[in-house]
Amino acid sequence: MLLTMLIRTLLVSTSIICIRADETVEVRMPGFRPSYHDEYVCMSYELDSSHRSYITSYLPLFEENTAHHMLLMGCDEPGSTAGGVWHCGGIKRNDPKPEDYGEVCAGAVHEIPDIVYDWAMDANGEYVFPEGIGFEVGGDTNIKNLVVQIHYADISRFEDDRSLLDYSGIRMTLVDESPEFIAEMLLMVSGGTIMPLQDAIFEVGCRWPDSAPPIHMIAYHVHSHRFGEVISGYKIDQDTHEWTELGRKTPKLPQVFYPIEEDEGGVLVEPGDYISVRCTYHNTLDEIVNTGNTKEDEMCDMYIMFYREKYYSSSLTPKACTPNDGFLHLADMPGEIPADISTITEEDKEEMDNNGITYYSTIYSLNHYK
Repeated sequence: MLLTMLIRTLLVSTSIICIRADETVEVRMPGFRPSYHDEYVCMSYELDSSHRSYITSYLPLFEENTAHHMLLMGCDEPGSTAGGVWHCGGIKRNDPKPEDYGEVCAGAVHEIPDIVYDWAMDANGEYVFPEGIGFEVGGDTNIKNLVVQIHYADISRFEDDRSLLDYSGIRMTLVDESPEFIAEMLLMVSGGTIMPLQDAIFEVGCRWPDSAPPIHMIAYHVHSHRFGEVISGYKIDQDTHEWTELGRKTPKLPQVFYPIEEDEGGVLVEPGDYISVRCTYHNTLDEIVNTGNTKEDEMCDMYIMFYREKYYSSSLTPKACTPNDGFLHLADMPGEIPADISTITEEDKEEMDNNGITYYSTIYSLNHYK
């Protein structure tokens, strides 16, 4: 069915805005001005509760050197119902919280909300789901509200231009017609400490539960900060113990979603298979670096887009694999760890050379890290 696409710019006001399906919408900041480095702010958008809708594409909207990172998350209820922008995250343990501080989602103090889309570091490019796949939101789902969280890591550009306002956001296409397959997102995340002037790895691995449906992984996106050299993800077959690479990318290049291309349908993961991620770092500072939310910290994230048959419940599919979720070290997994797991690809090296990006080219020793 040919859908008439209507572009509507949604600006935050004193009330929550309802989004009607069958249209393309822009959800973006209403001219926000950050006031300090590492400021995190959120805004919410209420979806139509009368029926389910399906996101089929995402396009980041931004000006260079403004927002560092944007996360689009799904909530039953947003962390603030006052309307407008609120502070949400990035607060160090002993720092006071702003008066308008709230969680991303109501009640989700120690939980990771459902992630719908992720973008970082001035990366251009629209992500369009393959035909027949859509991300289910609204209606009677547990995603009744979309919350956009924006991280302003460095506000130097705003300090230099006192009149500058930010309108960063995300453009999405929503349709009413139910697709053949439902898309979801899996966040693989780890952390730790990097010693001064040292290399380090952070790892995370989980077993796909017996109660979960088979899935096909179709795209991935890596994220770290200053010292990340390469992030690699794998599926390990429970029977053959074969390691299939989902993606291996340096986070120094644009952080967009890259396709997972074992075949046209992506990489099949069945109950009992393993999923693993390793982040490799090179600390150039004579000081300890920890993982955290600020630009001075590090991160180890891989976002994996996957799809499943639509007749399965969303509650059956894990949305995150963290050190708190039955975490496994890669050395404890079956099979042989690939020899190039911590090696930047030649393609990435060439692109960084062409763009004057510095990287650390040492090939890391598996034995050292096992």
